[in-house]
Amino acid sequence: KKFCYCNGCGGTVILAEKEILAFKPDLKFEMQSEIVELRKQFELALFKIQAFLRDNNHKEHSPKCFISYAWDKAYDSWVTKFVGDLTKAGIDVVYDRWHNPGGTSISAFIDRIFATEFDIVIGTPALRTKYEDPMANAVVAAEQRLINTRLRQPARYGKDTVIPVLLDGDAAISFTPMMQDLVYYDFRVEENYFYTLIQLIWGLHGLPFDSTALTELLNSVKPKFIKPANGGASIYVKWKRKDKTDDDTEGVFP
Repeated sequence: KKFCYCNGCGGTVILAEKEILAFKPDLKFEMQSEIVELRKQFELALFKIQAFLRDNNHKEHSPKCFISYAWDKAYDSWVTKFVGDLTKAGIDVVYDRWHNPGGTSISAFIDRIFATEFDIVIGTPALRTKYEDPMANAVVAAEQRLINTRLRQPARYGKDTVIPVLLDGDAAISFTPMMQDLVYYDFRVEENYFYTLIQLIWGLHGLPFDSTALTELLNSVKPKFIKPANGGASIYVKWKRKDKTDDDTEGVFP
């Protein structure tokens, strides 16, 4: 019915068209809820990795990694979270906040770059800036020079033992020139954190990347929401589950 009668004068009153209210999902809330769920799946994945190591007769061994980063307050909380998750995964981490407290030698600490199996370099524009300008932070610059030495001597320190992790910017402005040719782990997208971290942990343990076990673990931590590293719109992704390998994009939300 598109009209009614006025009780006062009896005249016809035309009714306005009904407005259909569209439900708009709270994307931010859903993304945060998913991150909480992905954290649970990540913890379960770590348990499965340890079981996989035992079942496949891998010797009990905790890979030792030196963490090199820009010592920049903007990234401190992320680095601490990252180091904590590596530790949960059975990685023996050398981290300045834990292993270079007040009163200890900075020189002795950074010399441990040569004593670990891996050096993980967290790439940010601040890291590159401090490398090129030692006056900005002499310790960060010294770390990068020692890592360059390690890269130049693979016969002595091992091949593929410097692991680049890109947190901000791009490789050209966030890593030293000697690291430009290395494949990096991309952590710039928060929603991909666990997906990328599982791959890093798997590699540090020396496990094969063509394993179906890895594929299953990665599927368990695939995000539904992805925000591109360039700061564009968040994307809702519906992953296909038939073969646990494919994905497709269902829609884009502003």
